[in-house]
Amino acid sequence: MIPVVISLEKYREGLEKIVIRLKATGAKVIFATTTPYPDGVYPCRIPEDAVKYNQVAIEVMKKHDVAINDLYTACLPNLKEWQQNKNVHFNEVGKQKLAELVAESIKTEIMH
Repeated sequence: MIPVVISLEKYREGLEKIVIRLKATGAKVIFATTTPYPDGVYPCRIPEDAVKYNQVAIEVMKKHDVAINDLYTACLPNLKEWQQNKNVHFNEVGKQKLAELVAESIKTEIMH
């Protein structure tokens, strides 16, 4: 059995504190979801966990009216072209695409 690094409840509590603190500064906050990771990655990550933790994060962000940049969903259909094999990191094409997604999200929020 693979040990859990942080429980979903502790993750939620931590995000709540972070969001409250960041919003208190008056900054525009954008949350980027965790990108998918393949099975067989070392140190071990369970692919389904990305979905679980992203769901918790999205709930917290919606509660606090924080913009969400859903990188997970954007990457999912493109993993074979964007992600390194059995690795959480992305190849050059993937890095460029992620950079574009992040830049577009920031641009959208600045203009909003």
